[in-house]
Amino acid sequence: MYDRAILHLDLDSFFVSVECLKNSSLLGKPLLIGGTSNRGVVASCSYEARRFGVHSAMPMKMALRLCPQAIILRGDMDSYSKYSGIVTDIIAEDAPVYEKASIDEFYLDLTGMDRHFGCFKWSSELRQKVIKDSGLPISFGLSVNKTVSKIGTSEAKPNGTKYVPNGEEKGFLAPLPVGKIPGVGDQTHKKLNFMGVRTIDTLSQIPIRLLEREFGKPGRTLWEKANAIDPTPIVPYHEQKSMSKERTFVEDTLDVMMMKHLLLDMADKLSFELRLRQTRIYHHRQGPLRRLQYLHQTKKYLLYRQ
Repeated sequence: MYDRAILHLDLDSFFVSVECLKNSSLLGKPLLIGGTSNRGVVASCSYEARRFGVHSAMPMKMALRLCPQAIILRGDMDSYSKYSGIVTDIIAEDAPVYEKASIDEFYLDLTGMDRHFGCFKWSSELRQKVIKDSGLPISFGLSVNKTVSKIGTSEAKPNGTKYVPNGEEKGFLAPLPVGKIPGVGDQTHKKLNFMGVRTIDTLSQIPIRLLEREFGKPGRTLWEKANAIDPTPIVPYHEQKSMSKERTFVEDTLDVMMMKHLLLDMADKLSFELRLRQTRIYHHRQGPLRRLQYLHQTKKYLLYRQ
């Protein structure tokens, strides 16, 4: 039984999975999602492409050198947001407390559930429900905290589960490479390797003062995670607080007028999206009369835009 039970859910190769759900002919093929320009990067890739050494955040040019037969798709954020919302609704319907960490990643606090139902059984049933109702593969890790559960999910992929019993966290982490620890980026990884630290077990035995000397305050966090210590609470999911637009140029530009027009166009589109979001909020919160009045105002606005 857990004193604290944290479940981590992660949709496998989410962007790729959505594209395959929309077009089944893509199943089993090396697939890259991302930009195709000189500055394009891989946002997501299929497991078939990963076998060639391709990974997310890799420059698209390098990915194509490694896997020239890959199929490239620019991606469809509207579809990804739609399916993320579907999965979020499924989780929200059953979960006591959940945190949406990203578009395809969730943490759930199941503390106390062992006494009545069983955390692993409940988690497995939720996973099957997500797979059945959304059509998307999803993996999970279950343990006493966020760090161990997230690493557990990584070990369970693709489309699997990992249960780390209470008291066995350090034994589970010990043989794994330090790069498995969430938050260990390329530079930290390189420095740890230079220090001769390659496994989490080795990292866990280094004195905190030494790690703080080398990495500053994050050194203590490194030591704690290596020792399966992570009291970070679940932050309940809340609605999006901000919206934004961005545009990456294929080549550098000094065309100020072009950038000014582009900024105005992006601001116009962003304002339009905000107004549509307001419409949905009014649909939900306002009575019939107020709703009709607001929709009439929005209709006039839309006609004006045309």
